[in-house]
Amino acid sequence: MVLAGVFTRGALTQLESLGFTVLYFPYETVATVFGEFGIDANFDEGTPDAEFQEKVDAYEAMHADRRSALAARLLEANAIGVTRFIASLEKVVLRQIERIIILPLHGHSAELITVDEAIKFISGLSFN
Repeated sequence: MVLAGVFTRGALTQLESLGFTVLYFPYETVATVFGEFGIDANFDEGTPDAEFQEKVDAYEAMHADRRSALAARLLEANAIGVTRFIASLEKVVLRQIERIIILPLHGHSAELITVDEAIKFISGLSFN
């Protein structure tokens, strides 16, 4: 999960306790990086819609190369969090079954490579 803005440590901890890996960009980091690119991204609940739209328009008016540079700078500003997040994603995405070992209470054990092989093996067991 990628979040940006203002979140309490408790809210982030709760998400993590539910099994989410969280990449969090604090509000201050986002506002600072946007400021480096000439955009005042500061706002709060009282910011008028028209003022907020001006900020969005300023971003959308940026050349694609400048937007890419801004994105790269955001990642750089949160490098530790990005590194942790990518490592966590790699663990999940690259995880593969190496082998399945079935140890029945009676009979011979089996070491199999695929889930289908394991299902066939278990289906063929006799429990008599």
